[in-house]
Amino acid sequence: MKSKFLLFVFTSLVFCGAANLRGKTITLQPEADTRIYQGDPAANLSRQQLFVGTIRADNQTHNATLLRFDLEKIKGKITSAMLNLYTAPDAQVGVSKGMTIEAHRLTADWDFKTVTFNDHTKGDPWKTSGGDFDPEPVAAVKHNPTKEIGMALTFDITSLAQKWADQSAPNFGVLLCLPGYPQQAYKGELQAFESAANFMKTGAQYAPALVITTAD
Repeated sequence: MKSKFLLFVFTSLVFCGAANLRGKTITLQPEADTRIYQGDPAANLSRQQLFVGTIRADNQTHNATLLRFDLEKIKGKITSAMLNLYTAPDAQVGVSKGMTIEAHRLTADWDFKTVTFNDHTKGDPWKTSGGDFDPEPVAAVKHNPTKEIGMALTFDITSLAQKWADQSAPNFGVLLCLPGYPQQAYKGELQAFESAANFMKTGAQYAPALVITTAD
């Protein structure tokens, strides 16, 4: 009888432990995503594909991507927050060494409909042209530019998402760029990704997504 009781207790503990590990997974699409382009600093490029990188090294022509997700309904401890972008077919330039793409916490708000390389909202310039962001990257991923459609690039931004959810940091989203952005140019390193507003060529499943897992 005693052995059966101990087996019941052990089984119960294992089951509860497994339940605690499962958590709840939620996939969010961005409430806003766009790119800004150093080569056309007054242009709003919303509803286009998302670019990261630069083609020419003889002048400053950086592209950076901005994304923001609404985490208002996310409560409790976030155990994982993975930002997924998917490669688009139209623009990619590669070099043998590949490229590193960094994710940075944005420190100023921005308007999807009017944001440019120069301004975060219409008529209101960034403190620094190209966006106001924490210089320390939240995540960085090595990538070889490709013409393959729908290839996922994943950034682990768990720590930042937790700060957004518990409101210990304002949620202005993230900026994706090359190291040294926007001062340093890199010849021939550019990748296009699908945006939430422009996924017609590959399908809605390739829109950017933030996959969040919370503890029970």
